[in-house]
Amino acid sequence: MVSLSFACENLPNLDTFTRTDGMVVLYKKSGTSWQKIGMTEVINDNLNPEWVKSFDVQYFFEKQEEYKVEVYDVDDENNLNNFANHDFAGSLVFKVHEVITARGQCLSKALVNPERAANASGVIKITGDEKNNNGTSEEVHMTVRAPFANGSDMNFFIVYKMMGPNQYRPLYKSEIQPVKTRPNIYEWNMITLGANELTGGDLERQIKIEFFSNQKSGKHSNRGQANFNYAELKEGKKEFDIVKANGDATKFKLEFSRLDITQRHSFLEYVMGGCEISLAIAIDFTQSNGNPSRADSLHSLVDL
Repeated sequence: MVSLSFACENLPNLDTFTRTDGMVVLYKKSGTSWQKIGMTEVINDNLNPEWVKSFDVQYFFEKQEEYKVEVYDVDDENNLNNFANHDFAGSLVFKVHEVITARGQCLSKALVNPERAANASGVIKITGDEKNNNGTSEEVHMTVRAPFANGSDMNFFIVYKMMGPNQYRPLYKSEIQPVKTRPNIYEWNMITLGANELTGGDLERQIKIEFFSNQKSGKHSNRGQANFNYAELKEGKKEFDIVKANGDATKFKLEFSRLDITQRHSFLEYVMGGCEISLAIAIDFTQSNGNPSRADSLHSLVDL
């Protein structure tokens, strides 16, 4: 199993007054047709987006399975699946083995749009991360807390996992929070991440938490970062220095006001432990859903 994540560089600006609101759609080829696997979140006003949402796909060494990514500038966030309402930035057809064998397991290629000149649609970077099912089943629960000089900003953070030298993959993006307490202390909601997500089986692999001041323009200001590894968390260390993006020291520290490492139990463990499951199903047949005899009804009986 391989986890695929996506980032773009130099997307064309397809909005008039703001920047591109990017979204990736992933497809797998089945016969002669493309079957949609899923979509990422939308990143607003950013020509160099890094999406947190990733997709797990099966990797068979002996097969040449084709996948396709399409990148859109979203114009209607209430109807994400209506791609005709969005601006098409470009697409790329690829095979998983191209990602796995690329340097740093990161495939970087130009997006293709027949209506635009070559190399004018930006670049997409596809990162492959092998899912290690033989690793630990632990998960870590943590509440991030950090002080900053300016207490008037709205801040958020992103958790990254190191994939190679100067190469990171985003795993989680926090909510945006104002200052919680004085002097200028920010605290975010508790998050839970699996140990395998963070480490890939290597407890010494670097983890980075990067802090940003949120800007409506999408040009978020970097406020610093903290670097650590899972082994340090297991040892109970809860404070880490925050440094600037260039490595210069600051006087601030990241603190985990809550840090718990617990065992993540599988579905089968619950079943074998005697857990009983009940299933309740309800169907909404309100008139607003339309006549079931019509193909455009939400409860259409056509072709059933």
